[in-house]
Amino acid sequence: MSKSVLCAKCGHTVANDIELPTTPVPDLLGGHYVASESQAQMICDTISVAQADISRLDGEITRLNAVLDGLTRKRDALQIYAHLHTAIFLRYNDENNVPYIRLNKVPLLLGGVCSRWRTIALSTLRLWNSFALTIQPKYLKSDTMMAKTWLARAGRCPLTIRLGSRGDYQNPMRLLMKVFLLHCEQWYDIHISTPLPVLESLRPAKSRLPRLQRLSLDVELYEPLHIFECAPRLQWLKLAWSLDPSMVKAPWSQIEYFDMGGCKIDRCLKLLHATSNLEMCVVNLMTSEPHLSHSSVQLLHLRSMTVRGDPTYFFDELLLPQLHEISISSSENRWKATSQLISLLS
Repeated sequence: MSKSVLCAKCGHTVANDIELPTTPVPDLLGGHYVASESQAQMICDTISVAQADISRLDGEITRLNAVLDGLTRKRDALQIYAHLHTAIFLRYNDENNVPYIRLNKVPLLLGGVCSRWRTIALSTLRLWNSFALTIQPKYLKSDTMMAKTWLARAGRCPLTIRLGSRGDYQNPMRLLMKVFLLHCEQWYDIHISTPLPVLESLRPAKSRLPRLQRLSLDVELYEPLHIFECAPRLQWLKLAWSLDPSMVKAPWSQIEYFDMGGCKIDRCLKLLHATSNLEMCVVNLMTSEPHLSHSSVQLLHLRSMTVRGDPTYFFDELLLPQLHEISISSSENRWKATSQLISLLS
């Protein structure tokens, strides 16, 4: 006979001592003998005990299933609780991650509150997937060590990297740039405002940018830049006013947002013709001189456009059937541009 045992913690009756019994009539099992009256009674008693144990086990299984369900619900609730409070770290990081500061110190500040916060900060990979740095040659060694540690803590998260610079210099900072190159397959959102030697040291990243979706460049180029020519997910591109867009080689046909910097009307129309999947664009026109003859530029997906500069002649060759929003910032020829726009949309 099995005995009931009380759980020391909860007081419930448990059946953890039930063992499989041995048969009292081994000679009758699998044989052809007929049980005697006394053997028949032993068989009935054995069946009765087995059924009682089965009933107790069924009850215990039901109770333990209920306990397991309760523990699962509590675990899920605690997981949500932990995620909500982890989000505080991430939100604080997003709101305080200002580009082009000396260093984004938000994760370090959070980790410095107490040991518990430090543990959470170190284990929250998304807290480290944003790195903003104003690079200077005199901080090369310390910046390199910091970048190496920082990006390693981001694990395999997509990376947002903002690199600025202070002053003019010819140092390519290859030691520091090598750290970023090690993680170029994780680049997601990249903002670069550095001297040309620093940018050129990133050339090995070409054809190694499978996750890059957003790119902002503020550099001086004297020859075409091919680093970002092969980026299968690049959809968002912003170029500085002083940067000639024709110097940047990019997968134009997949770009959906384009701030093209400053360019003349002819070059602007050529770029728009290449970016056939544009949905939003910012155009910075440098002159309003008459343009060469062009075939019509159709932007079938363009919904929003901002034009800065004198837009005279600009809308002559454009077909924008899905355009819903437009902004023109120009103090000259406003009335003429307005009439062109009305004709375009009619």
